[in-house]
Amino acid sequence: MPRLPKMWHIEPMGGQSDLAKIRAPASYLRNALACLAPEPNARRRVLARAGLTESDIDRPDGTMTVATQAALTDAFNDLIGPHWSIKAGPAWSAASQGALEVAMRSAETVYDALALVSRFGRVRGPQFDFQIRRLRHHMALRIGAAAPMGVDLFRPMCEAAVFSVKAVAELLLQHPPSEFSYEWAWPAPVYARELEAALGGPCRFGCAETRVIAPLEALAARSPYADRELHSTAVATLEAALAASEEASVGGRLAALFRKAGGDLPGADDAAQTLGMSRRTLARRLAEEGTNYREARDAALKEIAGKLIADESLSREAIAARLGFEDPTSFSRACKRWFGASMRGVRSKEPCDE
Repeated sequence: MPRLPKMWHIEPMGGQSDLAKIRAPASYLRNALACLAPEPNARRRVLARAGLTESDIDRPDGTMTVATQAALTDAFNDLIGPHWSIKAGPAWSAASQGALEVAMRSAETVYDALALVSRFGRVRGPQFDFQIRRLRHHMALRIGAAAPMGVDLFRPMCEAAVFSVKAVAELLLQHPPSEFSYEWAWPAPVYARELEAALGGPCRFGCAETRVIAPLEALAARSPYADRELHSTAVATLEAALAASEEASVGGRLAALFRKAGGDLPGADDAAQTLGMSRRTLARRLAEEGTNYREARDAALKEIAGKLIADESLSREAIAARLGFEDPTSFSRACKRWFGASMRGVRSKEPCDE
């Protein structure tokens, strides 16, 4: 079996404590369950295998924990097979995306629509880390994991996210996005051909990252549903949802603080004071959420660095200075640690060019 990329050499989680703290919209996997187990007996069998009840997946607030999603995913893997994300195709339709779909549909261009995934994707999929980059001739939407997950769990979740992106792109382009291609951060599964056929575009496996690749020429097309007023309303809804999700945890509030600060990130003492707590309390609360200040700061720097690197008008020296590095060489080392390549390598990385 081919060796997995380094990012997937992760230790099994000690229970599902991290995933149990993250709440996500329930509609995706509820719809998947309806597609995969339409009969009552089959539905009960899946829920029993997952150790869940109807109330776990049908809460009044319309959410479920990512740990619940993980349990359902394991049950689907066992009872349906690892290719279940393909069989649950209708569950990933554009209509399942909520306010994000409205904002994407009403954006000016297809590129503007897909850029919203990078900005607001975690509102719909908080277990994901989305990042969009403009390459020379293409757009690359990277989909990573925001919390440690094994491949068997993350792979079908990631496939579902890609199907969701494809569904909205197809709606806006008004034809199947055959010009899109897909890179996956794991070896080819046994259903690789079936996956490629369902996506309608070439797939490449064993890549450094999972990415949706699309030519900029195609993404320049104007959305047939462009509507500035509707778009503004939907974006405001997403901003409020993002703020609410970040307020739910100290880590989220710290990430929001870092995001507002840009590259000039506050120290632990200043951050704690801004959040209305002592440094010791901040450290304790972050530890309860499975992280610490240093990890949170590093994650924020990586996110900001990715956005700055995408701006090809900025030099290595300018980015290093903006991020607070002592010299460009230190930034280069951090860049290789974050992205597996130098800044120049990240900028020049074209589709299927690993």
